[in-house]
Amino acid sequence: MDSNGLLNIYEQYYIANLRYGFYLRENTWHSIGQVLFIVGVNEGENLKGNPPYFNNPKVYVKLFYVNSIKEINSKTKSRIIKIYDGCTYRYQPVDENFILPSKESIKKRTNTTRKFDVIGDFFGINTSEDLSFIDKLKEGDSQSE
Repeated sequence: MDSNGLLNIYEQYYIANLRYGFYLRENTWHSIGQVLFIVGVNEGENLKGNPPYFNNPKVYVKLFYVNSIKEINSKTKSRIIKIYDGCTYRYQPVDENFILPSKESIKKRTNTTRKFDVIGDFFGINTSEDLSFIDKLKEGDSQSE
């Protein structure tokens, strides 16, 4: 936790009792993200390295194009991204009561750098296909480590 009480993604993983699926956001996103997995870490395992950065492993996140978690369903448009800076404090947790601010109220940052790769866009795919795709991502990323 930083001096402002903010948590990085790895600290959020511990607060979620070493379980994936917790939600987060970043100020420049117009979406809500759900953590799918952290590269090299099976769900329930401790992270390697020292807190709070834990060697900064990559994190796969599914972005949902909705204004709140309650709006997420099987037809929700989404995108999977790979985050390279999970140790920073720009990704903050959200809960069931969170509602994304309107686009008009979000000021554009002039000096933002993209610290993630877009893996793919998904529109209404079913869960079993989604999970097999995630398994392929894990396999490919673990081989490149």
